[in-house]
Amino acid sequence: MPTDPPANATGERTVSGSEAEFPTDPVGRRRGLAWAALRWAVSAVVLAAVIAVFLHSFRQLDRTEITWRPIWILIAAGLYMGSLFPWALFWFVALRALGQRPGWFTAIRAYYIGHLGKYVPGKALVVVLRTALVRGPSVATGAAAAAAIYETLVTMATGALVAAATSLFWLGNDTSRTGAALVLLMVAGVPLLPWVFNPLVQWLGRRFSGKAQATLPRLRFRTLLVGTLLGMVGWCGIGISVWAGACAVWEMPMQWSAWLMCTSAMCIALVVGFVSPAPGGLGVREGVLMGMLTPSMGAARASLVAILLRLGWIAAEASVAAVLYCLPLIWSRRRGCGETGVPSDAVANP
Repeated sequence: MPTDPPANATGERTVSGSEAEFPTDPVGRRRGLAWAALRWAVSAVVLAAVIAVFLHSFRQLDRTEITWRPIWILIAAGLYMGSLFPWALFWFVALRALGQRPGWFTAIRAYYIGHLGKYVPGKALVVVLRTALVRGPSVATGAAAAAAIYETLVTMATGALVAAATSLFWLGNDTSRTGAALVLLMVAGVPLLPWVFNPLVQWLGRRFSGKAQATLPRLRFRTLLVGTLLGMVGWCGIGISVWAGACAVWEMPMQWSAWLMCTSAMCIALVVGFVSPAPGGLGVREGVLMGMLTPSMGAARASLVAILLRLGWIAAEASVAAVLYCLPLIWSRRRGCGETGVPSDAVANP
């Protein structure tokens, strides 16, 4: 006997993250699987090419020119995770701007854990994870999904903006790379303009709530401005993280020119990796970063920096996500024992 779709407290039909992400009809499912397979194939080809370039460069490397300092990889990983915090803070701000009232810990936790979703083909699992971890009585599913998408678009557009600005100082008359950054800015920036994004917000509200007339508050330019400023802070930290990663294999003084080079290179690499079909920009990001850094430090060092940063950042992302996932369980036990000092929302979504 057929059953009615699940409903929320107000009697509205809700759509789970898995329902929204994966089509239920056989044709749509086969199409989705074919597209996922294509993305994995493209990623494998790109990654193989990057590895081939890396091995070729490494064979030509004079080992005496490398100054191994592994501690700098740990420093780079820590700086990277700290650089994500301004972006996580904007995700919280975007939720509030859409009329939601998430707890600060729940929102930050959902952001960091959801960051691992980018390594799944399509990258949509980022939205699904963050939405699933933050939704509740005070956070609607559609609003959470809209905030996740908006934060991502603002962050990537800001990265393209920072890349264009730093390229002007670092590359000087190299108009090709600066022009590429400006093109990325237009591609990533147009969808986040309020008059473009607000209709998308309303569509997501209806899509995820299952209510035809569902409406969400409209985002204003003030929200975009806050996101741009927080995004810039994060991207500046990313540049410092790349510099620290370079210090693991090369003695690079922390100078204005070094920061410009590292920031511009990684901004372009991350944004290109984002718009590519590769999960997490795997291979694409490394290829772009190697190409950007090679003129300054040589192909071999640039390859090492790109690979070491990828490994260090993935390890940091997984470690922080694991800790944040387990914290509510630990704090639940502490609360059961009558201990204090636990955030009020820390046990909301274990």
